[in-house]
Amino acid sequence: MEGHEVVGDWFDAATAGNTEYLEENIDLLGGSTTETGCSGLIRAIYAHKLASVEVLAACEYKIPDISSKYPLEIALKLYYYDACFILLMLHPEKSFENRVKALKGRYISESITKKELNIQLGELVSEFVAGIRDGTLSLGCVSRVSSVDSEDVHLTPKEHTMQSLYLDDAENDSVKENTDEQDASKQSTDDKCPAEENDISSSKEEEEKELVDSEYDVKNSDEEKTEEDKPIPSPRKARCCRCL
Repeated sequence: MEGHEVVGDWFDAATAGNTEYLEENIDLLGGSTTETGCSGLIRAIYAHKLASVEVLAACEYKIPDISSKYPLEIALKLYYYDACFILLMLHPEKSFENRVKALKGRYISESITKKELNIQLGELVSEFVAGIRDGTLSLGCVSRVSSVDSEDVHLTPKEHTMQSLYLDDAENDSVKENTDEQDASKQSTDDKCPAEENDISSSKEEEEKELVDSEYDVKNSDEEKTEEDKPIPSPRKARCCRCL
């Protein structure tokens, strides 16, 4: 009887949006169903409790109701689009995820009619449910999906490897860019050095020229002074013919 009450509390929490209780007991009670075959996720969808849907989606998306309808199919039937997008984002393939995000963007921007939205959502839901039925849809270890706009992406092993390779390439490109910048800086410095050396050499030549010119001027000045100090010879007197 006590166990019955605990399970009852689980469904009440799902219906009320009590995410704290759901998160604390999901390992113990996740996957439980009522006598009529409803899981906590299905109860949350009927109650339009999006917070509960976010917590329970990854744990109970495979549990159908008594009529073999999966939670995603029930959400679409109720036009509960937000719940549909959260459940569709559980799909492990990146291409499928991109289709969901694109449709979500059109839904938010109101650039799609309700009829078109239902048609395209129906196609995505059919693919998703087909994967559940034939056993090809495997999500791995996922405990919670926060929202369709979340940056957290649950990758398959292949996608994880490709992402690692991409990050390595990005890191190598970053190192290469830094090296190129250092080479450019070094080249710029080398280009400046000859100019600076030429300026210094030219400056030295000018100083030497000025010094030589100065010495030459001093020498000329001394020579002129020496010439001025010499006595001027007096003119010889002309002798008349008699004196001769």
